[in-house]
Amino acid sequence: MTISDRAINVLTAKAPATVPIKSFSADEVNIYQQAKELKKEIQELKKSTSYTFKDVIHLGDRCANLYRDFIESRDQDNWTNWTSQTSKYIDGYFDTIHYAILDCYVFLDKIDHTLARVYNQLVAIQKSLMEMHATKCFSLDSVQSLKMKLNEIENKFCHNGVFKLREDDAIPKGQAILFHKLNFDYKLSQKLMEEATMMSPALVEYHNTLIQLHEKVMKPSAANMTRQEINLIQYQLRELEPHRKDGFFVDKKGEILPGDAVLAALMEEVYAKTYLLISLQENVAPELEPLQIRLIKVRDELQQLLEKRWTIQLQDLMPYHQVLSEIESQRKDGIFMKSDNGSIPMGQAVIHTLLHQAHRSLYRLQCILEPVHPLLEAIQYDLLQVRKVLLYFLHNGQTTDGEMTHIRKVLDSFHEIRVDGKYIVDEEVLPGQEALNALLNECYDIWCQIKYASIIE
Repeated sequence: MTISDRAINVLTAKAPATVPIKSFSADEVNIYQQAKELKKEIQELKKSTSYTFKDVIHLGDRCANLYRDFIESRDQDNWTNWTSQTSKYIDGYFDTIHYAILDCYVFLDKIDHTLARVYNQLVAIQKSLMEMHATKCFSLDSVQSLKMKLNEIENKFCHNGVFKLREDDAIPKGQAILFHKLNFDYKLSQKLMEEATMMSPALVEYHNTLIQLHEKVMKPSAANMTRQEINLIQYQLRELEPHRKDGFFVDKKGEILPGDAVLAALMEEVYAKTYLLISLQENVAPELEPLQIRLIKVRDELQQLLEKRWTIQLQDLMPYHQVLSEIESQRKDGIFMKSDNGSIPMGQAVIHTLLHQAHRSLYRLQCILEPVHPLLEAIQYDLLQVRKVLLYFLHNGQTTDGEMTHIRKVLDSFHEIRVDGKYIVDEEVLPGQEALNALLNECYDIWCQIKYASIIE
């Protein structure tokens, strides 16, 4: 089996550190420089912590006017001198300014205690939607149920455009934050619903099959499945593989069908669960048992954190990053070897699978707690595409040494563009670093799993 042209395009992609200003048009340079100055002013304002609503509103108006100029110039030019890359970069840069202004509003606009329950409900919905967006594992019904909950909150607590418990109450603090959360949740739920409803008719039958398989492996009784029963589920998954090309559901012209991401996420979830069930039945050499016990503990704890994700903070994840880094440092060229004679003990696939699952849970939690910044989404997208190709090879068990070497070079390129372990854009460390690092580490673990696994026979 060889990598197709599509996979080659994915695997030769390198994450851009930034967009060079020399590629901007004259209009783009003008607007970009004004945006940079505005961003500096906002940063200085945030440092002072003595600003007022009037100061923030003034900066917000300037940002809105400058963005309007950006859109008008682009439309008047009919995009002739606005390349998609630079235009997207400036668009993302305005997002950073918007988030900074929002931070200022949050600092000034404290939530009144009477609305704390409303705020917590909106945050819980936001985190659920963001997890769906990050993992692509959702159905139309699951999104619609959250949107209905948003409608209930708005109808119950929003009176004449103001959040308050009773219509005759005074206006409590926290309106800006609550409306931001509400609008964000509505926007994201609409985006997910569009993804779900745009699914190609050719994929509906596959989607129903995957939902049934997902329900099987997620039942508590799945822990009692025999190896034969697990193999049957993996066989049903592999029956879908001929309908994909290098991990993508495509039409006759080779174009990716709408809904591919949703199906890919479901397939991955079911595959991952079967690997977990098998790993519980695999033999592990005594030398690797301490690692297995530690990783199972980490995996289970991370799964518990996912279930109560609305109560945790970023610092709660640091111990898990440290434990996984310590375990990974014990590998030599991707292998856990015996310290006395350098031989390879049994159970490599089990350990790599547990590492993969732990990094996957960490990535999901990082994306929920600290979403990847728009200016880093290109790196995230490329890493997700590489990960998709790696999973395709993992599930099919067919790859060559040349392909594995090439993939390793691509992963190393993502590692090398970091500065002190950070992806830098415009000389700034943006939010989403830990999520990207967890995703890169997961890709390395899948690579090791492919090269040395014996778990899929």
